[in-house]
Amino acid sequence: MARARSPVHLLVFFASLTAAVSLTAAQEPPKVSPARNNPHLGNKESIRSGLALYRVRCADCHGLDAKGYRGPDLTAILGDMPDEKL
Repeated sequence: MARARSPVHLLVFFASLTAAVSLTAAQEPPKVSPARNNPHLGNKESIRSGLALYRVRCADCHGLDAKGYRGPDLTAILGDMPDEKL
C-alpha cells in the first residue's frame, strides 16, 4: 500500500517546480544569425536551383512572377516577408 506524502514533501516539490519553470522562462532564446539558419542564403547556385525548381513545379499555377494564374497570388499571401523568414 502506498504511503501518504507529508505536506512538507509537497511544498518542497512545488517550490522546486516553480523555481525550475521560472528559470526556464527567464532565459533569452539564443541569438542566431539568419545566415547560420539558411545555408543557401547568398549562394548563387542555390538561388539558381530554387528558381529552376519554382519554374518546373510552381510557375504553371502561380505564374513566373508569383502573381497568380490558376493558383493564388503568392505575393499577396507572403507580402514583404524577407527571404530569411520565408
